[in-house]
Amino acid sequence: MIDKKTWKPFQVNDIFEVLNGKGITKQEISDHQGELPAVQSGEKNNGVIGYIDQEYCEQMKYTYSTQACLTVARTGSAGYVTFQPNGCCVGDSAKILKPRIMINTEVFLFFRTLLMANKYRYTYARKVTEDNYKNEVIQIPSTLDGKPDYEMIEHYMKTLHSDVSDIPDCFLEEGYEKACWYLDHVNQSRFEKSYAGRVSDEKIDLFDREWLEFHLYDLFAIDSGNKFDRSKMTQFLPTVNFVGRSSENNGVTACVDEIEDVIPYEAGLMTVALGGEYLGSCFVQDAPFYTSQNVAILKPLNQMSIYSKFFIAHLIRYESSNNYKAFARELNAHIKTNFVIRLPVTDGQEPDYGFMDRYIKSLSFSCRLEDIN
Repeated sequence: MIDKKTWKPFQVNDIFEVLNGKGITKQEISDHQGELPAVQSGEKNNGVIGYIDQEYCEQMKYTYSTQACLTVARTGSAGYVTFQPNGCCVGDSAKILKPRIMINTEVFLFFRTLLMANKYRYTYARKVTEDNYKNEVIQIPSTLDGKPDYEMIEHYMKTLHSDVSDIPDCFLEEGYEKACWYLDHVNQSRFEKSYAGRVSDEKIDLFDREWLEFHLYDLFAIDSGNKFDRSKMTQFLPTVNFVGRSSENNGVTACVDEIEDVIPYEAGLMTVALGGEYLGSCFVQDAPFYTSQNVAILKPLNQMSIYSKFFIAHLIRYESSNNYKAFARELNAHIKTNFVIRLPVTDGQEPDYGFMDRYIKSLSFSCRLEDIN
């Protein structure tokens, strides 16, 4: 593993030039076929919707690169990053990330992994703009003089026994170390056979409807939790999950003994970390549980499926990461008063839980969510 003591923060703009896409319709691709990949915002087929003539792109002044590059989706699958080894032309729903110096495939894949870890910031209602994306911060190895250490990145990537592009997005989105763990421990074909299916193949457009703001208390009864001290819990015959302020393992930090006369919270409820480094970490619990301090419990006021809970959990994480800050503006004072999320609504301007269900069911790995319903 790379020694992370040498890692330093860099803006995306330090590494890549962000080029906005323009136009390109499927009809144009059909009328002007060529060898240059035409990329839009979709995740399928590496974002490629066809192949277009390079000279036509030049005439139309479309955005393209004849050198290897990354692309990032602006809308739709906003934040989704692809590696284009032979260059590409991008439409108006994507952007080209053109490296400021020549880098090889291994380094491209390293950066794709890091950028995919930030994809959650652009889910649902937030689009990728040139300004917000080029100012994104990523941690990468650096040299003694404070420049990106491309040589170290390349060396490390070449030691891997598998292609980083094979890693499922669910691991990429949890960060670089999780992706490395996947390469070292997971049989890809077996994992995807067991988990990668989706409930529905329906194509869902998140932006074809109205979204409105809702206070969290309009959707849930908000409980302050047990506020137990983990160090004082026993583990002789542990049967109850203990949920703390963690961003990993569904927030579960231990399995503990059930306390006499203290009934655990039931499976299916949601938990939110109110403070600390992982402020806003929100999960649907799949087994009975107790909580530590600064972990709130969300109990739906109306019937809510596992799919809608996952949809809302992501929005809670998104809102927390963008508008709250650990040790400064934490959720404790806001979760029961003015914490707001935006949701898709029905014609009657009520939360459209049916739409939320359909969207989550259309995602990869959704087929196993019913197991914890």
